[in-house]
Amino acid sequence: GNGVADLRLAYLMINSTLTWVGSCGVYYDNAINSLYLIHDDGGGWFGPLTPGQAGTLENSQCTLDAGASSVSKSGNNLTLNLALSFQAGFAGAKVVSMNVIDGGGLSSNWQVRGSWTVP
Repeated sequence: GNGVADLRLAYLMINSTLTWVGSCGVYYDNAINSLYLIHDDGGGWFGPLTPGQAGTLENSQCTLDAGASSVSKSGNNLTLNLALSFQAGFAGAKVVSMNVIDGGGLSSNWQVRGSWTVP
């Protein structure tokens, strides 16, 4: 209701189940314009990197290219274009889930937003 400036964190998880462990998990911190990639064990984050500036983050599932990623903001819409490439060992059917948290801590809760078969 307060526009895109009120969005604090946007999470993306690509995995066969809803768990950070073994996922290609990314979050964007809107307040500081930064991207992070989940550790393999789901217990921490690599980063930060700024979208549009050179740099990559990598785990055993995927690589996030921050330089080829972008963010746009308009009204109530936050659009993240994430340049992800997947490791061979991550092949197979995956679920794409997202969650957004606002500045007051309200959460959209995890939403399944699609599926992807990693070649």
